[in-house]
Amino acid sequence: PRLPTPPRKPFSFAPGFDEWRRTNLYPQKQAGFYTVAVRLPLGDITPEGLRALAEIAEVYAGEVRSAISQNFLLRYVPEEALGGLYEALLQAGLAQPQAHTLLDITRCPGADTCNLAITHSRGLAQALEAHLASLALVQDPMVRPISIKISGCPNSCGQHHIADIGFYGSSRKVGEREVPHYTLLLGGRTREGEARFGQVVARIPARRTPEAVERILKRYQEEREQGESFQAYLDRVGAASFKPLLEDLQTIPSYEEAPEYYQDLGAEGETFRVQLGRGECAV
Repeated sequence: PRLPTPPRKPFSFAPGFDEWRRTNLYPQKQAGFYTVAVRLPLGDITPEGLRALAEIAEVYAGEVRSAISQNFLLRYVPEEALGGLYEALLQAGLAQPQAHTLLDITRCPGADTCNLAITHSRGLAQALEAHLASLALVQDPMVRPISIKISGCPNSCGQHHIADIGFYGSSRKVGEREVPHYTLLLGGRTREGEARFGQVVARIPARRTPEAVERILKRYQEEREQGESFQAYLDRVGAASFKPLLEDLQTIPSYEEAPEYYQDLGAEGETFRVQLGRGECAV
């Protein structure tokens, strides 16, 4: 690749630099160079953001790649230019930290635009990120790498089947009304020499999914052994052991008691109804 020659500025005193450096940088095997993740909440970027990123990459990076995490990666960024790069990204509104962490949730477009989707997966991603960001457990270095991935239907566009914690959209009828649900899977993974799909554990009303994730993470915190990763913990206790923990969350109140249960996250105020057609994954 064309190697950049940006201005020398290895550090920055701009707010957030230390956290961004801790979560968004990956040293390359080429000495002195880093791959830098540009985190895109919900996988979105505006035309103005793309133009700004292109201009920044011209100065600071040798290559730009799109990632399976729905982020961008700037490659061959010189270590001596990381401070300048951060300030340029910050000015462009592209310096979000926590790339590839618990808060960086992968999701498909869902029912916002896809005719095949059952639920608004983007709405769940927003609700989950907001809920988890308010909890102290996100600072736990053993919790931070746990992956969450969401699809709006069983078709896996959001990669839910290979996530530590995966969800795909479903529905359940209560009387004459439909209630948006998410099927929860635990223990999916891909790593060198191993691939495993997550195990279905529960079907949870959309409104209760943030609480379900919180319970799962808190149990892991309380019961893990010294240095035990979430995947190793699941291997030891079994995904099915979480079923009793989540059982009460699956109760659905009547429409008169809690009408919000009958509306999807990300589509508040709209009556939930499954309407299927040709999906984006078929294009």
